[in-house]
Amino acid sequence: MIKNKIEIIEINEDFEKSKLNSSNTNKNIEKELNLKDENQPTLSQYLFLIIVIIVIGYIIIKNIHIPKQIQNIPFSPSTPLLKLSKKNEYYKMTPYDKKGQKIYSSTGTLSFNKLDEIYYGKKEKISKYNHIHVAMSFNNDYHLLSTVTIASLLKNAKKTTYIHLHIIAVDGFIYPTMKKLNSLKSKINNNTEFIFHNGDRVQKDLGKHTKDEQKGVGEYARLLAPYFVNDTDRIIITDSADLLIKKDLFELYNYPLEDKLVKGVIDPYTKCFPEYYFFHKENYFNGGVLLFNAKRWREMNLYQDIVNFYKGFKYKGRLPTPIQDILNTFFPAASIGLLPLKYNFQGYVYLHGEEEYPYNNIYELECSIFYKKKKKLIKVEKDLVIRHCNKYKVYTGEASYEVKKEWQYYAKMTGFYDELCENYPQACRYL
Repeated sequence: MIKNKIEIIEINEDFEKSKLNSSNTNKNIEKELNLKDENQPTLSQYLFLIIVIIVIGYIIIKNIHIPKQIQNIPFSPSTPLLKLSKKNEYYKMTPYDKKGQKIYSSTGTLSFNKLDEIYYGKKEKISKYNHIHVAMSFNNDYHLLSTVTIASLLKNAKKTTYIHLHIIAVDGFIYPTMKKLNSLKSKINNNTEFIFHNGDRVQKDLGKHTKDEQKGVGEYARLLAPYFVNDTDRIIITDSADLLIKKDLFELYNYPLEDKLVKGVIDPYTKCFPEYYFFHKENYFNGGVLLFNAKRWREMNLYQDIVNFYKGFKYKGRLPTPIQDILNTFFPAASIGLLPLKYNFQGYVYLHGEEEYPYNNIYELECSIFYKKKKKLIKVEKDLVIRHCNKYKVYTGEASYEVKKEWQYYAKMTGFYDELCENYPQACRYL
């Protein structure tokens, strides 16, 4: 019970204060709610945001290069795991397939049909160069010898030439080997890109008989080369262990192909070793240096045709010079062209003052197509582009003193000269 008027007044005052506070609180709540409503995005703002997201997504997708479908590729190699040095790690060399393959390259990881990035994506760096594509194939056993050939290629290239060197690895390719080869770029010529490919597919396609032929798998792997340069119409294929490249190869790379599928230098030994040559056709060419019409190879699917031919070939497993025997047999004469002798000189003639050194005695045999043509050989020697030590090799000690000296000149550029001499002591004599 309320006892007096003073208490009633106090109660009324408390009520009024409570009422005022409540009113202020409600106003604050209403104000806060109104502010939230004002900050809430409208429908048009939602639509604008969605459009912005779509545009940004389109720009990102457009600038991501998705490999185009490559047509008429008859194979899809398996992927080997390549062991790294001293660690239980593996470097994965991705296989070539119909969607484009990622590969190990000294300029980064690219897909075969993204080589246009080299031409167009880095114009400020290399667009001023004349580009050439050269391919070699070998395994780890031959990588040391190959460094000498590669050194000669890089050393004698002009400053205006940019070399895309395709290394086709067979029988497994250890990562330190790739690293060793790639080091030649910084040592000799930076206008070079090393691109490593997996060539193990050929043994599966051609069968076990390739193991019976000397260097069979390695040589047959070169048949894949036209598929590794999807953005160019030609490629030079060379041996890797017994060549010395003495001049820039841009002229050879652009030699007229006409309508030929392959061009090579005539082999002077065909009639001299009948037990080694099964096919004595006219213009039998040597396989040490070849210019392939890569575009037509891809269009005609020639790799698969050669695979089918080899499977029914009665001489398979017995070929001493596998790739040239197969190509000379498979291709009709009309599709083969000849290159000048200077691009694959398989002998040597040296002039020293007025004294003439003995030249490769194979040319002295009556069976040789160069019999009694010493003057012509001397002329070729002066304009030589590629020397091919195919019969008298440097690393076996059979080459002449002058050829060994020439080989040692390039061997010392590699940075692996001591290792070369340790493995091939015959090549390092007569210092």
